[in-house]
Amino acid sequence: HQMTMGEGGAVITNNSLINRSIRQFRDWGRDCWCDTGRDDTCRKRFKWKLGELPYGYDHKYIYSQIGYNLKLTDFQAAIGVAQLKKLPYFIKKRKENYKGLYRFFKKYEKYFILMKENKNEEVSYFGFPVVVKTTALFTRNQLTEFLEDNKIGTRNVFSGNLLRHPAYLK
Repeated sequence: HQMTMGEGGAVITNNSLINRSIRQFRDWGRDCWCDTGRDDTCRKRFKWKLGELPYGYDHKYIYSQIGYNLKLTDFQAAIGVAQLKKLPYFIKKRKENYKGLYRFFKKYEKYFILMKENKNEEVSYFGFPVVVKTTALFTRNQLTEFLEDNKIGTRNVFSGNLLRHPAYLK
């Protein structure tokens, strides 16, 4: 969530192993690691025997992992390039916002567990996590309702334990 590319985003890495995994995940789980337009980089395209597929099955169309169709359109890529130019400004503003919120909540630390900053990390904050202590005079739900009633948007960091959600209980 550092910047937008319309809908979705991009992952950038200089690690070849991570790059291969990311590409596989974004291409339906495809096993082939050839760059677009560069077929048969492995020189074994029709010389594989994987899973229950017959020997010689086109490696370009073997799917060894569960993945998704997450390729960007040219339009989304253009938005991403424009957003990259603004990224330093976004990071600066997020750090300023985080510091202001931290100063505010620090005054009420008896009610909240505040995130500790690690001096060895460079962070671009997406939000400000607030954990209500069990000893507080109010609950997380009460705080959330108060903030929302006062036009201050809230959200869970993610969705908690996904295994407790209806889709995963089946």
